[in-house]
Amino acid sequence: MVPISHSHTAYEPLQLEEDPSDQPVMYPSKGRKPLGPRTSQSTKLDDDSTKEESINKTQAVQPQPLQRGHIWILDIVTSISMIAITLPLFAFAFVVHRLNNKTVDEGHWKTLHDIANKLATIFPIIFALVIGRTIRKIAAWKLERGARLHSLEQLMGSLTVGSTVTTQISLVCLNVLALLLIITWSLSPLGSQASLQVISVQQVPVDTSTAVHYFSTDMEPGFSEGDIWMGPSLDALYASSLMAPASIRNSPMDLWDNVKVPDLSRLSHGVTANDTGWISASSGSDVTYSSILGIPLSNFSTIGNTSFKMETSYISVSCINNTIQNSTSEQLPVTYTSIEQTEEPSGPLPKNGTYYGFPTNGSFSLAIDGYYQGTYGNIKDFENDTRTYEPLTLMFQSKSWEIGQTVAYCPITTTFVESQVSCDGNLCAVTAMRSSSIPHANGNLTNLGFLAAFGEFTSQLYTAAGNLHDATSSATELFIQNPDLAVDAGLSSAVLTNLTVDELSIGLQQVINAYWYGSYDPVSFMSGLEVSDSVGNTANNNKTAQAISSVYKEVYVCHQAWLFVFLLSTIIMFLAALIGAVLSMVNKGPELLGYCSSLIKDTPYLRGPNKGASALSGSERARKFKDIRLKLVDVEGEKEAGYIALVEDDGLWPAGKLKKGRLYR
Repeated sequence: MVPISHSHTAYEPLQLEEDPSDQPVMYPSKGRKPLGPRTSQSTKLDDDSTKEESINKTQAVQPQPLQRGHIWILDIVTSISMIAITLPLFAFAFVVHRLNNKTVDEGHWKTLHDIANKLATIFPIIFALVIGRTIRKIAAWKLERGARLHSLEQLMGSLTVGSTVTTQISLVCLNVLALLLIITWSLSPLGSQASLQVISVQQVPVDTSTAVHYFSTDMEPGFSEGDIWMGPSLDALYASSLMAPASIRNSPMDLWDNVKVPDLSRLSHGVTANDTGWISASSGSDVTYSSILGIPLSNFSTIGNTSFKMETSYISVSCINNTIQNSTSEQLPVTYTSIEQTEEPSGPLPKNGTYYGFPTNGSFSLAIDGYYQGTYGNIKDFENDTRTYEPLTLMFQSKSWEIGQTVAYCPITTTFVESQVSCDGNLCAVTAMRSSSIPHANGNLTNLGFLAAFGEFTSQLYTAAGNLHDATSSATELFIQNPDLAVDAGLSSAVLTNLTVDELSIGLQQVINAYWYGSYDPVSFMSGLEVSDSVGNTANNNKTAQAISSVYKEVYVCHQAWLFVFLLSTIIMFLAALIGAVLSMVNKGPELLGYCSSLIKDTPYLRGPNKGASALSGSERARKFKDIRLKLVDVEGEKEAGYIALVEDDGLWPAGKLKKGRLYR
């Protein structure tokens, strides 16, 4: 071997003849000072040494220029690949940005989602390939121009995310280069996560204006025509409503999906209206509805949300007493004047304490203490009437076969309301109410105040739920007592004497409104509102409201913050690939940094000459001498202080093993 100018003596191993009584010995190349005990190989030393020197001369490395050859071509291909591998990432970001707020295509979204999931996995791999290669190129570039060892160690120790952190800690350094390396590598997990978070699917409302039709409570009452020809349909509608389950009674919609209108006076108890008079109406069992029958709707979207306002009215009943008559007679306790024997009024009949009603042998009766001019009519015709009216009073009587008989006096009025209706799909509810602000007739008037109409209404109501056995009550009375008991009609007797005035009022109000407004058009209540007649004209029993329909659709949402992170990571990667490509062309020296093969380049402790020319790169040297075994040993094992070096592991260095506690220089 060629001697080196270290302060210690250089040694080279010699192959000696084997002597069974001795152990291997090492001789200095000049001076021949032994490293350890002699071996049987010490014979013929001078001849072998001469032979080895001769071999070394024949194996001497011939000088060669700095040429890259196939390595240069591989570098170009690698540089182009590093640049090209970043381009699909830009394409992904472009597609994601373009899809923002676009309608989702299910198949397209599945493909995009799969790509994002795979990209999250391969992004750190691509990032490590590009950034790691560029850092090696930068370190080689700095080495050719002269660089501090500290900087080279920082760069070559920062080829992965984890090693970047541990290298800065082990070198105990916090400088600009350390911060740049940490920030750069932090983009690897951030970019990976950004590929997952950059796009998602959300449901957004798309508002459209549409005309919703709803039943008009201002139309001509069914009992104002002199002939209630829909009697069977009306009775079926009424009986079904009375006997509906509790889930329907407490629901904002009735059996036929008609939206029910709450009772405004009871809704406002303890609730403060807002500045425009609206009172919130939350759905649930705590809401008292004005009727057990709702308002039919049509022409609203059953997809998404629809909201609109509607103007309706209902008859309000406010009883002032609930008197118990301890009569044992099978007849109702209070007599009243039969409507059948009353002359058609020539004008309004003032209240004089006389009650008029249709005679009945049933279990309950209704009578009224006055009436308006005309046998039939509609209070809508009184909108311009400025006269003062007092509310008419109903007298309600009910037989109780067990305790006694109930007699209640209940003033009746008409309440005009405006309701805010909200529909989620085909489920609708009144969410807010206020008193109507448009002109109406006097609220003390009611359509029950027309004598003939009242007579026909009550005569039909008495038998609406069917004929009864003796000593039993109708579904109407049982409903007023307790809605759950309506199904026992004809089987049991109602006891209304224990009801409070308010309980009696709301029960009576709900059944009156159901039967009265149901008479307008029972078919529409059960089978749906007719939007137009046979010739295409808008049906006269409808009102129209402008509704806002919000149909939800799925759209792509590009999250701009994550898009920025993803693009930043990709741009840094792209620039790094360009820098790596440029430095590959600029760097002239062989790549030595980061290769273990570079350790044998100039070491004197190997057999033969220096292992390869100095112009070989680390990868070339590794391929050429891939079969050499290396070992870290103490090459000065005979001295008090040893010297650690890399040697060829050929079995000639047993005395050079490293030992704990020994000093090394």
